[in-house]
Amino acid sequence: MAPPDELLHLLKAGRVLQYRQQNVALVSAPEEAEFQISYAERWLAPGLEVRVGEPAVVVLSDSPYERVDPVRFATVTAAERSRTGLDLTVSVGPWPVVEDDAALIAPLRTHPTKPPFFAWRGPAAGLRRPRSDHEAREAWRRAIERLRGNTFYAGSSFARVVRVLDPHGHELRGDAGRQLRLGEVATAVVEVHTPGSDDPGAGDAPMLSVLVESDPPGTVAGGVENERADRDGHLFVPVRPLTGGAHAVELSFVPDPLLSTRLRFTIDADADPRATAAEATAAIEPGPREIAREVVGDSALVQALVERLRRLPVWADDPAQWLTLLQDHVLPLAPDDPRVRSAVAEAAYEIGAHETVIALLDDPSRFRTGDALRRLVAGLRYGMPTDVRALLREIDFDVDRNVAGLADQLPQMPDGAIRQIAEAVLDGVAGEEVLDRLLPPVFQRLRDDLALRVARECAPADPAGWLDRALDRWPDPHRVPDEVLIEILSWDVDDDVTAPLAPYVLEAVEHHVEHGDVDRVIELDQRARSLLPRAEQVRVRTATARMLHEAFSGDAGDAGDAGDAADDPARGLLLAAATEAAGLGDPDLAVEVASALRGRWPEGDDDVIDTAVDRLRGVLADLADFQEWRDHRDHAAALVLRPVLEGKVVHLVGGDPVPGAEGLADDLGLRKLISHEPGDLDWAPGIDPDRDVVILLWNRAGRHAATSLDAAGVTYVRAEPTRSRILDALARWSGSAGPPTVD
Repeated sequence: MAPPDELLHLLKAGRVLQYRQQNVALVSAPEEAEFQISYAERWLAPGLEVRVGEPAVVVLSDSPYERVDPVRFATVTAAERSRTGLDLTVSVGPWPVVEDDAALIAPLRTHPTKPPFFAWRGPAAGLRRPRSDHEAREAWRRAIERLRGNTFYAGSSFARVVRVLDPHGHELRGDAGRQLRLGEVATAVVEVHTPGSDDPGAGDAPMLSVLVESDPPGTVAGGVENERADRDGHLFVPVRPLTGGAHAVELSFVPDPLLSTRLRFTIDADADPRATAAEATAAIEPGPREIAREVVGDSALVQALVERLRRLPVWADDPAQWLTLLQDHVLPLAPDDPRVRSAVAEAAYEIGAHETVIALLDDPSRFRTGDALRRLVAGLRYGMPTDVRALLREIDFDVDRNVAGLADQLPQMPDGAIRQIAEAVLDGVAGEEVLDRLLPPVFQRLRDDLALRVARECAPADPAGWLDRALDRWPDPHRVPDEVLIEILSWDVDDDVTAPLAPYVLEAVEHHVEHGDVDRVIELDQRARSLLPRAEQVRVRTATARMLHEAFSGDAGDAGDAGDAADDPARGLLLAAATEAAGLGDPDLAVEVASALRGRWPEGDDDVIDTAVDRLRGVLADLADFQEWRDHRDHAAALVLRPVLEGKVVHLVGGDPVPGAEGLADDLGLRKLISHEPGDLDWAPGIDPDRDVVILLWNRAGRHAATSLDAAGVTYVRAEPTRSRILDALARWSGSAGPPTVD
């Protein structure tokens, strides 16, 4: 089969601890092992489409992303494209043999610290599959050696199982039918390489310790402590089955098992015909401890006993009694054994005995699987000083139950603990998909600065979801911090979910108008065109033009040079809004834009403006029947609200009278309907809550009016400046939905 001319290149970086752990596993994984890899849309080469069955090469690289390390050939077994990115499953193949250094050069960068993309299709030249076992082994070693300059992997031990031998030196293979006798010790021959070591057996080579774990737990003993590999990089790890049957064995390098290869294989042992239930029972009888120790033998057998007892159904209904059994009768048999202490801590954790968990898990260097998560949660729930960052680094976030366990516990923690965890996971501990599971439930409880960091980090993977969370977190556009405002307006969100952003855009516009930054105002208008639905674009443009006029015209009504300078962008914005409003055929928009045009350019002053206004009037004439129907619906809505509003005074804060609102006072039975300029709020302190209703016309009034009303303690509802929208706002104020008004 001829090699492909090009390959899908999948780049994986190591800055985030969770991804670094996955990269270490990927380098030494057996062929056909599967891995999930996800990329946000911004990291994909333009137009990239991935096919199931497509050949690929996985490469490792980190800043400054000048070179790549091809570590595995792979095949795409699943590819799911979403609006936010690409989720892949790949089955790894052999290690690539690099024949040309050109294959190690990364694509050209446009950013000083980031690659242009993480997934792209590029030439396959310079890479080939190994032709022999020797070439495969050398390709594996070379891939590890190329990581020498990458400090993220400086302390990692990359390993592979060469063979597993019985006591007579015969290889144990599943297909050979060879079994160990119970009590015999097998030897796992493990080849180990560390990127920072030239010679595995040299005097400066790292001392290695290997932990042996099994599934079912406690059924296998063994391991090595503080030994060096030989000159060939081989480490010999004893493994002893404690019970008969097949055992899944895992070898982990300590004290940082997640940053080194975790090796898995299976061994099979003959059942022990001499084992009896009486012996197992004697180990937990409350008789002399010496008898129990003699029967059980060593701490590994104690752990095996724990696992046998755990399978008895009686404990499922009484977890507290299970903990008592372990604490009072089993733990004293092997009080210092980390596996036994871990089993007792797990039982304590299940019933919320956090103080017991803390006491048992007092040495992180001896943690077993799951201990770090239990110690973290127990410490934070109990209020014990806890090294949050160190414990999080010991949690394997590629294991779903760990992510789910922390996600379940996080909302129950105090705010200070939530803050510590959020800060730590943001600092490179976990990837985007884990952040998106952990942090949304507690997002509302974070301080503004930390909430902004969370949103900034997580939004690229799910911008629509995080837009909803951000607007819930900061529901008032007049109170949203400037940095948050800039951030949420930068997200790439489909316009079918962005209508609520219109007042936030106007808030940003007002901020830049106040600072005289007309260029930035025009940029925001362009952003609104790609961000908002068309009707909201028109409203934002109209309001933006009003702000420019008011900011530069002055109280005397003479714009002067500044006013003349603002005329061109304001005029352009309003003419564009008029074109859009006419095209949409929305009478409310037509009235609003025509009113804004006439407010600045009286009839006869500008032929282009006159033509635009005439076209808008034509829209209104064409929609006369529709307007009549709308007037009828608005009148019906007003009659529903009349019993609540009769005799009240409604204040409209936003300047010019609202077109079509003249009859509202009669329809609602109001004592008075008053329009106020947004800069004149001297009346606000005299508001009577039992008599007055205040409506803020948000795309006219701006944040200063909102701030002044807040300072005066005035409650208000926001509305757009049309009769229908004002009725909607009054319905919200009264708690009555009324009949539907027409958009």
